[in-house]
Amino acid sequence: MKNGNIPKKSKPTIANNLANINHKKATGADNWKAFLESKANAKDASNDEFTLNIGYEDESDTVKKTHVVAMDCEMVGIGEDKKENMLARVSIVNSLGECIYDTFVKPTATITDYRTAVSGVRPCDLVNAEKFPVVQKKVLEILRGKVLVGHAVHNDLIVLNIRHPRHKTRDTSRYKKFYQIGVGTPSLKKLTSHFLNVDIQTGEHNSIQDAQAAMQLYMLCRKEWEADVKQHRHATLRSRSIKKPKKTHKTKKKHRNY
Repeated sequence: MKNGNIPKKSKPTIANNLANINHKKATGADNWKAFLESKANAKDASNDEFTLNIGYEDESDTVKKTHVVAMDCEMVGIGEDKKENMLARVSIVNSLGECIYDTFVKPTATITDYRTAVSGVRPCDLVNAEKFPVVQKKVLEILRGKVLVGHAVHNDLIVLNIRHPRHKTRDTSRYKKFYQIGVGTPSLKKLTSHFLNVDIQTGEHNSIQDAQAAMQLYMLCRKEWEADVKQHRHATLRSRSIKKPKKTHKTKKKHRNY
């Protein structure tokens, strides 16, 4: 050390934060704890999403205290070819990765493939499951006015038969920064392994953990992602505000003569 000067600390980076999340086989909840601790150490906890009181007493209180949620659905197969999707389970977590809604859904058609090896859904799970209209209504209530995060989340919205504003949807399968790991649309499993150093979906999928993983990925790039969305939205609104030139009186009269 020269002249008694104290070297300045380097500014924490996303790479430094990721280095703290190195326990590969940990559960989604454990990884959220490590993730938030690393963010706090980097002094990024000033954002309201990271300073929420996690001692929620009920679900409604949770929903009011977060404006970003992540959703994931498990689906079963219907139809003779077993390829058509039907909703079997839906899970929603808040920005802290806490599950605020998770339920199995009673089938509305004959199931021809439970896809248990992937979906984790079994016949016994759906015996006393919630009816589809009830689930659909509840999901709509939770998502209303919120930013929705998910991986290929358009598929989840399709099986729920609902819509969500595009400018309030953040799809981790389509974000430009996540395409750097290879060619084609990246899987949630691959993204989580590459960016979070965490293994998920090693067996049956868990919709809660998948939603947590999507939320972590979003939070890593949130500032840049939201800046991109804001810029794109402003550009779109400006282009829509440009009015087409109106036809003059002479032009209209000419058309009438013909």
